[in-house]
Amino acid sequence: MWWPNGPFEWRSADRAPELEPGQIHLWVVMPEAMRMMFEEPRYRRMLSERERYRASRIADPVKQRLYVAGRAGSRVLLECYTGAGHTGLEFVSGPRGKPELRRSACYGGLKFNYTVSADHALYGFARNRNLGVDMEIFPRSVAADRFSRRILTAREIRSWGGIPADQANNAMLCCWTRKEAYGKLLGVGIRYAMNRVTLFNRLERDHWHTGVAGLFEGGSPVPGGRLCGIQVGLPVAGAAALMFDRGAAEPEFRTLTPSRSFWDRQD
Repeated sequence: MWWPNGPFEWRSADRAPELEPGQIHLWVVMPEAMRMMFEEPRYRRMLSERERYRASRIADPVKQRLYVAGRAGSRVLLECYTGAGHTGLEFVSGPRGKPELRRSACYGGLKFNYTVSADHALYGFARNRNLGVDMEIFPRSVAADRFSRRILTAREIRSWGGIPADQANNAMLCCWTRKEAYGKLLGVGIRYAMNRVTLFNRLERDHWHTGVAGLFEGGSPVPGGRLCGIQVGLPVAGAAALMFDRGAAEPEFRTLTPSRSFWDRQD
């Protein structure tokens, strides 16, 4: 068994829990660890020269902190999964700009993605399976009706009318996490036609399947582009979503936070 002895330290060894084929590991990083990664120089030094320059250009101190801590956290966890020091890790951009490990095959086909929100971070790791994650920490207020007109498909809008007014704000945040996780899986973030991809036609459904749409073929699903999604349960108040290549089998989905001492199975 593996457990944290601090925000990013393991008692057994300097490696992460074994990531088996078909599994997806999700890490929820809490504000204490995020502050440490921003404030301590040893974590800042993990960033590349380009990343440190980009951080220096972020005028908003909150966004700068999230950027630095988020990038540093990805380096720490990638070190643990690969066994390589951060200076040995090299990154490339995928066809649409998504960061990937160079020579990923040398590390068992390791794939990763992450997101930050309100001094929290969510990281996802898998082998030989693309994935995208997004998270929004509550409370956060959004113009739910205006967003609904901009990002929902016609099918989703029909369902949206049945959502009680007092649930609309958080329901829209759940919807947004699905839409952004989809875009991050494909490497485009939010730069796609969200109103062509149905992911949120039923509020109570926390697992779903979809094809690749909104990017190609005039918005029609691409044959063979089968993707899976899960609305993620968090140890804090918020909404999060995970999307991944379907592959041969459904993944074993697990989370671990720095405050917990065991793997917590999410059904």
